[in-house]
Amino acid sequence: MATRLRAIAREEGTRAALGRVANYGRIRLAQTTVGKAVGFGAAARSVYALGPTWQHLAKNGVFFGGERAAARRHLAVIAEASLPQCTRYRVDQMSGLARACGMGFSAADHRDEAESLTALQMASHVMLYRLEPGARTWMYLYEARRLGLPVLYDLDDPLFSVPAITGSQVSLPEILTRHFADAAPGILAVMGACDAISVSTPALIEAVSAFLPRPVYLRRNYADSDMLADIGAAAPVAGGPGLTLALASGSDGRLGDLAVARPAIERFLAADPARRLILIGHGLDHHAGLDPSLLRQILPVPFQDYPAYLAQLAEADAVLVPLANDPFNLCKSAVRVFDAASAGRPVIASPVGDLPAAVRHGRTGWLAQGEADWDAALQALAAREDRGRELGRAAKAELHREWSDPAAARVTDAGLREWLAS
Repeated sequence: MATRLRAIAREEGTRAALGRVANYGRIRLAQTTVGKAVGFGAAARSVYALGPTWQHLAKNGVFFGGERAAARRHLAVIAEASLPQCTRYRVDQMSGLARACGMGFSAADHRDEAESLTALQMASHVMLYRLEPGARTWMYLYEARRLGLPVLYDLDDPLFSVPAITGSQVSLPEILTRHFADAAPGILAVMGACDAISVSTPALIEAVSAFLPRPVYLRRNYADSDMLADIGAAAPVAGGPGLTLALASGSDGRLGDLAVARPAIERFLAADPARRLILIGHGLDHHAGLDPSLLRQILPVPFQDYPAYLAQLAEADAVLVPLANDPFNLCKSAVRVFDAASAGRPVIASPVGDLPAAVRHGRTGWLAQGEADWDAALQALAAREDRGRELGRAAKAELHREWSDPAAARVTDAGLREWLAS
C-alpha cells in the first residue's frame, strides 16, 4: 500500500494520495463503524464489505449520489493476480494502453477488498481481469453499477468455453480440464454481467462471440519497456559449447505440446553431444520425457525474474515454442515469440494461435507444422554458425518496430480505444 501511495503522490499529487488514504480507511471500517451507526448487529451484517454502506446510503436517499463530477478519466483494474506472467501481460500492460489513451491507471488484487473498492471510487472506467463468480466479484460489479461506471471484462484463455477446454483434441491434463470445465459457466456469467469484453487473440474473439452478445475487442500483448530494455546486465545461465536450444514453460501440463517437436529435438541433440537444451520454468520435469540418454545435454533451470529469464533465453541460439493444434492453443498469444525476440533470439514455433502473426518464416524465425518441418528448421539453424544470431537481430528489430506501441491498430482494436475514451 505504501509503495502504491508513493506512486500516486508522484503521478497525481499529494492531495490525491491523501484522498486514497482516507477512502482506504473508510472502507476498512465500513462493516464496523457504518454498521454500528445504522444499528446493524453482527447477525444482520451483509456478506459484502459494502453491505452496511449501501443500506445506509439507501436509507438516506443518496444511493446513486447524483451525477458524478467530470473528473480526469481513470481506469481501475481489479484482477485475479495470482499468475505473474498473466498479470504482467494483461494487467501491467493495460497501464500502457490506458496512459496512451490519456487515462490515469490503478490496479488492485481482487482479494484486497479495501484497495479494490478504493480504486472504484477513483475510476471512470473499470476492467475485471479473469474474475470468477463469488461475493467479492458481485460486490465489485454492484458498486461499479452504483457509481455508473462502464465495465470491461478481460481474459487471455478460453476459460468460459467447455468445448475449447474439453474438446476431443485438447492436450490439457484431465485434472485441469475438469477444473476449468467446472469453472466455465461461472466465468461466463461474470462476463455476461459486464458491458464489453477484451481478449488477447482473434481466435478468442470468435470463441466469446459464440457465447455472448457483447462487444468483443482485441487487445494483443505487446513489447513493453521491460522487453525493449537492454538485458546485458543480467546474469545468464551458462549454455554449452555447441548449438543451444531453449524451451520455456510457464504452466503445468505442457508435455502434450512438447510431443509435437520431441522426435526432432531428440535427433538434433543426438547428432552432436556438444549441443544443449535449456529447460526453463515449471510444467516440465527434469528432462521433459526426452530420451534419458540425452540427460547430460539437458539443463533444467527455474523461472527467476524477467531480466534473468531473458538472459537465459539469450544463452540459446533459438527458442522452441511447440504447441499442439487444439482448440485451447488456438487462442494462445505470441508472448513467447516476443520474449525470444527481446533476448535477440529467433523462435522455432508451431503455426498455432496468434504465433504466425509475430513470426516471419525464415526471416525472424521458423514456423514448423509437422515433424519434417521441425527437422528442417533445426537443420537450417545448424547450417551456419551465426544463423540464429542473424535471425535474432531481425526479430528484435521487428519487435521494436511493429510491436512496441500499445495503441497501434495491430495491437488494440479501435473500438476498445473508443470505449476507453467514452
